[in-house]
Amino acid sequence: MSKSKIIILLGFGSILLLGTLLITIGVSHLNKSKSSLDHIVNSNNLKIQLINKMYQSARERTVSLFRMIILDDPDEFEKSLEKMHLNGGKFMLAWEKFIALDLSQVEKKMFAEQAAISAIVGPLHNKIADLVNFGDLEQAQQILVEQAEPLQDKVLEILIQLQKYQRTETQQAIEDNSNNYKEIVTIMWVVSSIVILICFGIIFFTLRLISKNEAKQERYQEDIERQAFYDHLTGLPNRRLLNGQIKKAINMSKQNELLMAVLFIDCDRFKPINDSLGHVIGDNLLVSIANRLKENVRSSDTVCRVSGDEFAIVLENIKHITVIDKIAQGILNSIAAPHILEGHKVFTTVSIGVTVYPLNDKNINGLLTSADIAMYHAKQNGGNQYEYFNSEMNKHTKQKLTLEQDLHEALTNNELQLYYQPQNQIDTKRTITGAEVLLRWNHPKKGMIPPHDFIGIAEESGLIVSIGEWVLISACKQIQQWQRQGLSKISISVNLSPKQFAHSNLLTAVKNALDESGIEASQLVLEITESTAMGSIENSIETLHQLKSLGVNISIDDFGTGYSSLSYLQTMPIDNLKIDRSFIKKLHRSEKDKAFVQAIVTMAHTLGMKVIAEGVEVEEQFLFLQDISCEIAQGFLFSKPVPAEELEKMLW
Repeated sequence: MSKSKIIILLGFGSILLLGTLLITIGVSHLNKSKSSLDHIVNSNNLKIQLINKMYQSARERTVSLFRMIILDDPDEFEKSLEKMHLNGGKFMLAWEKFIALDLSQVEKKMFAEQAAISAIVGPLHNKIADLVNFGDLEQAQQILVEQAEPLQDKVLEILIQLQKYQRTETQQAIEDNSNNYKEIVTIMWVVSSIVILICFGIIFFTLRLISKNEAKQERYQEDIERQAFYDHLTGLPNRRLLNGQIKKAINMSKQNELLMAVLFIDCDRFKPINDSLGHVIGDNLLVSIANRLKENVRSSDTVCRVSGDEFAIVLENIKHITVIDKIAQGILNSIAAPHILEGHKVFTTVSIGVTVYPLNDKNINGLLTSADIAMYHAKQNGGNQYEYFNSEMNKHTKQKLTLEQDLHEALTNNELQLYYQPQNQIDTKRTITGAEVLLRWNHPKKGMIPPHDFIGIAEESGLIVSIGEWVLISACKQIQQWQRQGLSKISISVNLSPKQFAHSNLLTAVKNALDESGIEASQLVLEITESTAMGSIENSIETLHQLKSLGVNISIDDFGTGYSSLSYLQTMPIDNLKIDRSFIKKLHRSEKDKAFVQAIVTMAHTLGMKVIAEGVEVEEQFLFLQDISCEIAQGFLFSKPVPAEELEKMLW
């Protein structure tokens, strides 16, 4: 063999060896980088799991303490105490596992701060348990609220910060690995370019290796794009992709001279289902709804998950509105059928808002907004139905928004007023024994606004809670003022809205109103509607007993219009039943209403309750109520709702 051939072969072999060596080194670095990334991700995932366990056990320990304070049953106390210690043990077990891991200086510092606070919280929890065990509930609650809970919140806040830190570290590791990957691929491309000049075999081998890496990169890129444009839970397109689909449908509608529509869908009562059955059932329900939505549309249509329990559907190439009706009704029927989830039979419905291009709007945001407004009206009308958008809806929504903004300032500007409607004893003297407090809004520009125009807005926006607290305090102080003037001693009835009744601060608000005014608790009557009381039986009974422990009286308002169960009615600490005015209205000329009202009075007296008839307007109604021994009457026969000054004159 010639010397030149040997040199060529040696050169070829050297270049081949060098190329192979460089490629091997590159692949090795990739594997090491991947192994390092896997180690970091697995380690951080383990840390996050342990932090979650600490967070959950700390929360459960606090919940157990709260239950120990509010429960009277010794067995329940022992169970709560056991749960408290059990969760304390779970917290420490997770804590010990976490501290044994390889921690950064930042993690050690944050964890040391958390450990210092936990060292204070633990003894406080034990002290609270001891106080509850010895019956000192007031001091236990005070320590829990003023000391233990704020410290516990700090512990939870630090744990949340630790979670964020772990996720940030993981993301940084992924980014570093990506950059390292790109550098290595660049080097390999350079090596491949050199080798291609020497040996086609090396070129083939290098291109093959690069091709594999490119395929991985493409799959990785597809995964990133899918995460960006598709919902991870349901697999549906998300809101980012929705806008593009609407734009595409609009263009097709223009070209084909056909209609297109956007359906905005919201699940009715999803939050109660999610709260009562848990987030796993809630997520499964969303997946089930998503699948049923896809089953009820055409292959050309697009179903998207917008957020939470909200979905949107883009309907393309619609020849007639009846197509939309058929699809919308099919969705309602399909969703209303039972969902079998984790052994639970779950029932739910949806509200659908429909907007049509080009009839309602001609741009993406306008179509979505219009569909959302129509959906809101469908939900307001009871849900489980679909509504088409119209201009009146938009006008109503804007008026409602303006009214809500004004209502935010009504309390501050002293625009809210209390009116009082007397409640008279049903006897020959017809003595005023009490009065119902009625809220009025004297708007600076619109004048007196009826309650039915703003109470619903206050309820939806959450303002009803602060407004309700103002009503409680103002009404109680008004009684105090009348007593100082030497007027007749009467009770005052204050209505509690459903949201106020369910609010965690209700007991405190009532107690504050009584303390600030100094009136006797028995002079305050709290009214809740029958439907509110029956909304969540167990919670209602517990709340009513807590209120009753303060000494106030309880009335069930609008009785007869809801769906009361007499068995539950017996377990509720109710003092008065208030017969709804709809049964009093025809009392003097309807034998059925007479029989119904008499049955309510008899039942109430059997259960030891008094009866209040509201809406008494004519003498014949009053005389019948007197004959059947109804105790109290309220209505225009005696007086319409009046300001405090006018009622004051009646009490002299």
